[in-house]
Amino acid sequence: MEALDLSMPFTAARARNAGWTKLLEDSGNVDCVQFVDGDCTLSPGWIECGAKFLQSNPDYAAVCGRLREREKDNSIYNRLLDMEWDVPVGETASCGGIAMFRLSALQSVGGYNPMLIAGEEPDLCLRLRLNDWRIMRLDVDMGEHDAAMTCFRQWFQRAKRTGHAYAEGAALHGNTKNRHKVRDVYSGLIWGGLMPFIAVVSILLGTWWSWAWLGLFFTVACWLLLGWRVYRSSRRRGWSAVDARLFSLFCVLSKVPHSLGILEYWRNRFLHRQTPLIEYKGSA
Repeated sequence: MEALDLSMPFTAARARNAGWTKLLEDSGNVDCVQFVDGDCTLSPGWIECGAKFLQSNPDYAAVCGRLREREKDNSIYNRLLDMEWDVPVGETASCGGIAMFRLSALQSVGGYNPMLIAGEEPDLCLRLRLNDWRIMRLDVDMGEHDAAMTCFRQWFQRAKRTGHAYAEGAALHGNTKNRHKVRDVYSGLIWGGLMPFIAVVSILLGTWWSWAWLGLFFTVACWLLLGWRVYRSSRRRGWSAVDARLFSLFCVLSKVPHSLGILEYWRNRFLHRQTPLIEYKGSA
C-alpha cells in the first residue's frame, strides 16, 4: 500500500482514484472494484451479489444496495442519517461512496474528479450517465455506516458540506440538460438565505404596529409550508409520524447550513482559494 502525496490537497476522490488505478496496475484482469469508506462495513454476500449484477448487465457502470446506520438509536442525528439512507431502489441517477463500479466505466470518464472536497459521487455518476452508462440500486443489504454524530454542530457541518457540494456541482455541470444541482442551489439560497434575511430585517425594523412584521410572518408561514410538504412526502413513503416530523424539521433547518456552504464556495472561488475539507467527525 502506498501513501498519497500530501504535498497536494487531500480529497477522498484522490484516494479512490489512487486505489482503483493501483488495482489495475497490480491486477490488469480485474473487472470490478468495490469502494468502501473507513467508517463502513460491508454486509455478507454483497460482493457476490454486486459482481453478479454487473456481469449480467454490461450497460451498467455501478451498482449499490441498501446502507444502514449502525447506531441509529444513539442520537437523533444518527437516526436522521438512517432515514437519509432509506432511498428508493431501482435504476438511479447517483450512488454514494459505497458502491461497486465497473473498471472499464471508470476508465472511460477518468474516474473521480480529484479536486472535489465533497459531492464527488454525483459528479462521477453524472459523467457516466452522459456517456450512456446506467446505475442500479438493488433491494439488498450492502453495508453499515457509522456516522458517530452526537451533537448539533456535527450535523450542521455535514449539512454545510452538502451545500458546498451543491454549489460546485452546479458550477461544473449546471448547464447540462438536467441542470445538475441548480435546483438544490436555488433551494438553499432562498429557504436558508433569503428567508432568514427577511425575518431578521423584519425584526430589526418592525414594531407591533409596523408592516415590517409581515415579513416575519410570511417567512414563518413559508417554512411551515415547506416542513408540511416534506412531512407529507415522508408519510407517503411509509415512515412513522415521529420520524416524518423529525425529518421534516431538520430538512427545513438544513437550508441554513446549505446556504452557508454555497456562499462559502462562491466566496472562495471569487478569491481564487481552495476550500479546505469540511469535516464533521471529531467536532463534538
